[in-house]
Amino acid sequence: MDECSEASVVQLLPLVSPQRREMAMRKTSLQSRFVSLLSFRLLTLLLPQLHWDDVVWHYNAHGKPFLVGRDGHHVGYWFSISHCRKAVLVAAADCEVGADVESFRTPSPALLRRCMNADEMAQICSDAHPDQVFTLLWTRKEAVAKYRGTGIDDTLPDLLSGPEQVESRLFPGKGYACSVAMAQPQPIESVDFDNIFPWS
Repeated sequence: MDECSEASVVQLLPLVSPQRREMAMRKTSLQSRFVSLLSFRLLTLLLPQLHWDDVVWHYNAHGKPFLVGRDGHHVGYWFSISHCRKAVLVAAADCEVGADVESFRTPSPALLRRCMNADEMAQICSDAHPDQVFTLLWTRKEAVAKYRGTGIDDTLPDLLSGPEQVESRLFPGKGYACSVAMAQPQPIESVDFDNIFPWS
């Protein structure tokens, strides 16, 4: 997110599909436009085998995006996008996937009771870094909800008791945590796009 600027938006515009460009430029804030363009650019780098001019974005009833070709058929790859004040996360796979990234935050007691079960609350409250543990658990839950395509609902306290496999990473030096959920364990490869911007 350090690269968020008007200049970055201008540089990213020609690198994305016309549909995504139009979607991004309808957004009112600079950060929203930047995230929309950057996340799509990252997705195209992760899935270079797709013919992006022939791909159309669709959404399920809960707002989960998916990709179909101009012929109306699913393209065979799934993805999930998330962002926070400090980072943008894009996950792509040949099966359903959900991903979330969040900046560290300290929860209120009311928020803890609403979204964590008793074991999770004890884990958070007993740790020397409760903000990090809470954020890590929250990203795990959000990733599962995105994987399922249902959104956040009243099952939040016990959301991690399902069959989904979740890979999580904590970045204390950078101030955020992230998680990726899938149906079965798969190796998760991290790709850092150091040269995403021409001037980098």
